[in-house]
Amino acid sequence: MPQTTDLCSSCHEYSTKLQETYRIYSIREVLVDSQSGGKNSQLRLGDVLRDIDHIDENLTIYGEEGQPIGPSILVALIDEEITGQPKGMTYLLEVHLVRDVLRVWKSWRGGREPNIEEACSAVGFYAAHDAYQPVE
Repeated sequence: MPQTTDLCSSCHEYSTKLQETYRIYSIREVLVDSQSGGKNSQLRLGDVLRDIDHIDENLTIYGEEGQPIGPSILVALIDEEITGQPKGMTYLLEVHLVRDVLRVWKSWRGGREPNIEEACSAVGFYAAHDAYQPVE
């Protein structure tokens, strides 16, 4: 009979592997969704920003090349340790940076939450200038 510590260790290893497998599957699913060409399956920046607190902070957001940054731009969420830059897309920001950009935007505006257009503008500003969007 295995000792309790061995059993707990095995459960932890299984749980970690399961979470990693799910994360990889989710990344692949997002990649397929964001690049499949189907109107209902495309991942948009507005959707990502709405759910940013639930997205793995280690992922990187790539946006459709040659398109202005806005809620409807096509994006892909990539784990750069597993997958390289998607064809036809360009680096935007890492998820953890997007969270920071939105936190600073809110802080500099008295705690007001940005709407999706404002969030996209703040992310685009940071991506272009490597600086937080100033208060106007």
